[in-house]
Amino acid sequence: PPAEQTRIRDMFKTYRKLDPSAKESIQQKLRPFNGLEAGQDEETLKKYRSIHEKNTRERMQIIEQSLFWKSLSTEEKEMFRSLIVPE
Repeated sequence: PPAEQTRIRDMFKTYRKLDPSAKESIQQKLRPFNGLEAGQDEETLKKYRSIHEKNTRERMQIIEQSLFWKSLSTEEKEMFRSLIVPE
């Protein structure tokens, strides 16, 4: 949908504005998701879609309860929050 396309475009604009070290930090944190085994990728995609369908506030609540989020530094959390929550 057009609204979703706009939201994704805005996320990429925000990402492009980050300095190279911040981009590398994000890429490093997301690497474990690149190597999912067959079957795991489908399950992960279903979970992502169910979270994606929620509004921004609900989505952030789910993300902030995850082990992934808890492993981030304060600076990394702010970077991700800027990508997830529209300005």
